Amino acid sequence: MKNKLILLCFLIPLFTNCNKSKNKFVEKDLEVYVDRFFAEAELRGIEVTDEDLEVVFRDLSDEGVCGLGHFRFEGTDLRKVEINPDFFCWGFHEDLGRESLVFHELGHAILRRTHVNISLPNGSPGTMMCDGNTCNIFKFYDKYTQGKRTYYLDKLFRVSTGIPDWGRIKRKATPFFEEKVESDTPMGQLEFSDLKITTNFTQTITTNPISQTKNIQLTVKEKIPNGATGSWVIRLDNPTIEEGLGLKLRANIATENMEGEGVAMLIRTLSGQLDALDISAAATSRNTTSITGDLVAKKYEIDLDYYPSDVRQIALIFQILPNTSGTVYLDDIQLDVMEVVK
Repeated sequence: MKNKLILLCFLIPLFTNCNKSKNKFVEKDLEVYVDRFFAEAELRGIEVTDEDLEVVFRDLSDEGVCGLGHFRFEGTDLRKVEINPDFFCWGFHEDLGRESLVFHELGHAILRRTHVNISLPNGSPGTMMCDGNTCNIFKFYDKYTQGKRTYYLDKLFRVSTGIPDWGRIKRKATPFFEEKVESDTPMGQLEFSDLKITTNFTQTITTNPISQTKNIQLTVKEKIPNGATGSWVIRLDNPTIEEGLGLKLRANIATENMEGEGVAMLIRTLSGQLDALDISAAATSRNTTSITGDLVAKKYEIDLDYYPSDVRQIALIFQILPNTSGTVYLDDIQLDVMEVVK
């Protein structure tokens, strides 16, 4: 009798529970990312199956999230991923941002990963499986930071993956550019966000009365409340720097009678690609360092922690922020390439 029951189970699985379901359903617009996930797993020698997998769009407004991943959906064997089709969760993002979201949820559903909120030594997320309240799930990597993508996918599939060099603190500095303002024609020029405000700004080379050294002097006469700005910009064309290294911009800055938000230092790398946003990476002091009022010359610095690929130009920017008036002095501008000490 026992043998007959076993035989019956193989012959009529439709009416029994002896045969395990091997269903797979992936919505069309999500297929490319699911296929890519399995391809990346295969590249790393990780065996995963797409059996009992469902990947769909669903309005997750009530949950307040952009995605959910279930290893055992509602107590079944179904591994299910739900992606919120909301504009800010999907339509707003480019290919690799969407990839990151889907991979994160497949990490839950297929790899059984839980949220892990750890950081690399330089402060970057240690894994793409961090909680959405702790890190920006769409910003782990982009088309210009493929080295980051390699690490985050390695870490996704193998949690034992070690710390990459770009994620360590970079202490070795190699000078790349210097402007000590020793002549009357320093490198750089005054640029404006709106040509209508050019007469509100003046630029001269002067001797700082306190330091007694030549400085670039920028003065804005009146506060402009409409967001318009003027900036001293130094452009370095076709730099040759390895992806994943860092940049550090340093400068001596003094201010006089400066009212309002003041001055900010910026580093921008420009790709020159017409089909994408030209700025491929950026760093600013605006939200971290106040440079305003009456300040004796002081060394300020900012870091761009990951140098991207395909850089056509580096822009070093000293921006007088909107609704600001007064004078700023710039001297000893230096850009260093930063790397890990080995």
